Amino acid sequence: MLPEELPLTELELGGRAEYRSLLGVERWPGLEKVIVTGIPSVEEVRGLGKLPALRQLVIHGARPVADLVRLRPLGALQIELGEVADRSAARDALPEAKLTFRGREDLTFT
Repeated sequence: MLPEELPLTELELGGRAEYRSLLGVERWPGLEKVIVTGIPSVEEVRGLGKLPALRQLVIHGARPVADLVRLRPLGALQIELGEVADRSAARDALPEAKLTFRGREDLTFT
């Protein structure tokens, strides 16, 4: 557990969705960028929506695409989606978001 007084601007949770939790993320109102694997739950999105400085959400393994509708309350946020099979369906699910896509073919290893 991270102390609440940390002046975090970026948070990356590397575990798969079923092994991580964003619940309580609103304790760090300075967060500008959050990086996760798997689409956040409705409750997690509620917490993300309470972050006044949040500018970017990166989701690795953004599937199933139908679950992206859970992110609609985040509005016009910049969202980077990884490994999305149907980009058109993702755009339909999140019409207000500023979407960018990253697939396995876009990844670079150093």
